[in-house]
Amino acid sequence: MKSNLLLKNMTIRFDREILHDVSYEFKSGYFYLLQGQSGIGKSSLLNVLGLLKRPIAGEVVYDGQNLWSLDDATQARVRLKDYGFVFQQHNLIDTMTLEENLKVPLLKSNLPEAKKAARVTAILDKLGLEDQRHMLPEDLSGGEDQRGAIGRALISGARIILADEPTNSLDSENARMFYEQLADFAHQQQAIVIVASHETLPEDYADQILTINNRQLVPPSGTKLFNRAIPESMAGQPTASAVTYRSDLSNTQALVYDNYQSAKKLPIGFLVIVTVMLAVASIVLNVPQILASQQQRELSQATDNSLFSRITPLVRALIRISIHFET
Repeated sequence: MKSNLLLKNMTIRFDREILHDVSYEFKSGYFYLLQGQSGIGKSSLLNVLGLLKRPIAGEVVYDGQNLWSLDDATQARVRLKDYGFVFQQHNLIDTMTLEENLKVPLLKSNLPEAKKAARVTAILDKLGLEDQRHMLPEDLSGGEDQRGAIGRALISGARIILADEPTNSLDSENARMFYEQLADFAHQQQAIVIVASHETLPEDYADQILTINNRQLVPPSGTKLFNRAIPESMAGQPTASAVTYRSDLSNTQALVYDNYQSAKKLPIGFLVIVTVMLAVASIVLNVPQILASQQQRELSQATDNSLFSRITPLVRALIRISIHFET
């Protein structure tokens, strides 16, 4: 039976108040886009929804229970069982093959080894990564690496997918493929997919676009619920005839997107000069970047599904031994 994810009277405040007394229902089978420029609180909301940062007040309700009323150990089990996380940096373990990376979230699972192997194979096939299963992350393209991160998020049977600026390093073609796969997963598996992004590209795939305005969670002016989600009775069936995405960008649109992505990859010499100038001008200018890095560290450390993004070489070796011992 599908469950919706509810915000009840939610107030979020960290360095400032982001949301105030907000109630909202995220429905199963829908792809939600949380849109807006950096700094409006998109990541903070994902942190609260993902049980990573505690709100000032309010509830996150799933399967009939307030998840913030649970103890830490129970929250960890909920994250492992029901949540999947996709980050800006895809965080595959660089010394492990793609197949081994996908097996890591299943180490705590009680599934028989044959079913674990079958699940890994099914995910790789669905994402078009069967031929890359024995490759290390450094040998994967950007799109393959990000699809591997999706696979790792989905492998444990997650019902809630939270993705924070997930296509920052992808070109338009791979970004379109990424969002189409997330949308198909939401619609076919009756999952809840919530993507935070400042880009316009995911608008073509979202069932509902939201933003944060005046401390409220609201649709941007002029948007609506597209309702591409399929009925629960059709879940798991091919949806090519039932779901239509505006996924064919014109050559001009694709060029604009790719040029924007390329503009973010400035020459290293220029970056060094700018960094030195900013440091000399004022250390305050570096504070947002420091805070962003700290948030990413906290996310990676707190999230069970991406906990392995920063592991010592010894622990990585032990994980690989465990995987091969089980198989």
